[in-house]
Amino acid sequence: MKKTFKMPSVKKGISLRTAVMFLAIILLAVIGITKFNDVMEQRSRLTAENIALKREKQALKEELDRINKEANNTDSKAYVESIARTHLDMVYPDEIIFHISED
Repeated sequence: MKKTFKMPSVKKGISLRTAVMFLAIILLAVIGITKFNDVMEQRSRLTAENIALKREKQALKEELDRINKEANNTDSKAYVESIARTHLDMVYPDEIIFHISED
């Protein structure tokens, strides 16, 4: 009996396993890109918030410095006099106040 040698047949297309792996890789890439975009948006938002908070911190620091300077001057006669004149409308007994209307 004579044995014949058969050439293996070549399949056309891709196997199911290869297709599933390819789809899984694509799915993971899409999820990764989506997460990366979310993280970049959050980073941008947090950077802007950080800048705003730094500005607010600087403004509060300047206000605190002003308040501290004002608190250090509370014992001075000039400070007490300026508060009495501006906020309490007080005058010395011999002073005369003229109010000029714009009419």
